[in-house]
Amino acid sequence: MTNRYVLDAVGPISRALQQVQDMGLNLRTDLSFAYTSTGAVARVADRSAAHRETVHALVRDAFVAAGWGVSVRYKDGLSLEHPSRMTRL
Repeated sequence: MTNRYVLDAVGPISRALQQVQDMGLNLRTDLSFAYTSTGAVARVADRSAAHRETVHALVRDAFVAAGWGVSVRYKDGLSLEHPSRMTRL
């Protein structure tokens, strides 16, 4: 299933990075995406980066718009849950 997650994450990642560029944010640190059994984790590597919260918000908004579940991780970053893993009511 991970291959599906990677393919489905390309669009939201691309949109978030485009917004970072449009806002003129200069990422001097890594923005990482790691795939998990339920989706992915996104985080700005430098916890002290001034734009960290802004970048996380752009990533969150892009994934929510694509139907993914998003939650703030206890330690750092965002947990991104693939739509196929979310419970439908």
